[in-house]
Amino acid sequence: MVDLTLLQSVSYIARALGVSVAAIYYALVPRKQRRNMRLTLGIRRAQLLLPIYEGYKNPEWKKAFSDFMTWKWSDYDRACAISLVFNRES
Repeated sequence: MVDLTLLQSVSYIARALGVSVAAIYYALVPRKQRRNMRLTLGIRRAQLLLPIYEGYKNPEWKKAFSDFMTWKWSDYDRACAISLVFNRES
């Protein structure tokens, strides 16, 4: 028959093994989650910037940008007046 000391020692070993596995698991999982979050952040940034870069290929945007680059102004009020005129023409 199995005596009490053997059962206690098996119980202690099982507990120690469980705590060890939990410690290893909780040490590795957050590291993997941080790596996945970094990857996800990079993908989100790319998704955010992609439509902006696609807009640069649009001929309307190129024309509007070249018009903007040729504007001349000396102060803020003049810039606002030019922008109001430009917005009315569009």
